[in-house]
Amino acid sequence: MKRESKPSAVHFGLLSPAAAIIVSLMLFFGAAAGWLAGCGAAEEVVVARLQWSIDARDWTNPQTAADPRGCSNQPQIDRHPESPYPQIDSVRVQIEDPRGQVRGSDRSYSCEDGLPGDSGENNIGITELNRQVWRVTIEALAAAEAGGAVLYSLEKEIDFATPDTHRFDLQATTSETSFFPTFSGSLACPQGVITLGWSLTHNPRDGEEELAPINGELSACSGGTTDEIVIRGVPVKPSEGANGRYLPTTYKLVVKALDDSGATLHCGQVTSRVFRPGDNSSGDNSDISLSAGECS
Repeated sequence: MKRESKPSAVHFGLLSPAAAIIVSLMLFFGAAAGWLAGCGAAEEVVVARLQWSIDARDWTNPQTAADPRGCSNQPQIDRHPESPYPQIDSVRVQIEDPRGQVRGSDRSYSCEDGLPGDSGENNIGITELNRQVWRVTIEALAAAEAGGAVLYSLEKEIDFATPDTHRFDLQATTSETSFFPTFSGSLACPQGVITLGWSLTHNPRDGEEELAPINGELSACSGGTTDEIVIRGVPVKPSEGANGRYLPTTYKLVVKALDDSGATLHCGQVTSRVFRPGDNSSGDNSDISLSAGECS
């Protein structure tokens, strides 16, 4: 009667001890690889989720209406579409230990990654950090070709003890102003005036870091009268004063009317022009009177 064959276990009797060890290791690692393939790699643990919104209003004045922006950074209605706002190129998320003892994180994302859409689901997951209190700073940045300036930001401390979703309503860090240069109270351009040049020099308070000066130039009289000067992207750092009010940022503003060789024909200045976050509607946007010759 024919014997039924049965599968046998691996037999090492005919192998040398060294060869038997090698075969055993091959079988062990083969089984481990199969187990990992079946289970898959372990997922990263999300300790918190972050979202952001963008509001260009003057956040130092609680009476100011909201001015929500998308990643294009353009308002619903713009009085000066010829001078568009810079688009938000990226969003930087810095996470630091307030005690300075544990390494944090510093990463950049696209603007859309954390900006909730109609579904409100967009967010970024934070991994590889301890469940503790962290100082989180989120900054919305312009593209490098547009200066790479910080356009909106917000900093606050967040407890990552539970994996919640935290929303940051980013606040404007720049201001603007618009005005007409006048000559003896008139908008008519004097003879020889070709361009208008302007400059802003920060007036720092005691102990405050001085902001970099900015300047520009534009055509003076494209329509026979002086052109309006629109200056956007002016950095502001309001400081909290008494009774919860904020002290505005001020700049010295100088405006010059130039001839075709760049020589100054007329000049006007304001030593302390007020700039508040956003469209500066509650700041200073008055016209600048220019007199013949250089500014004194």
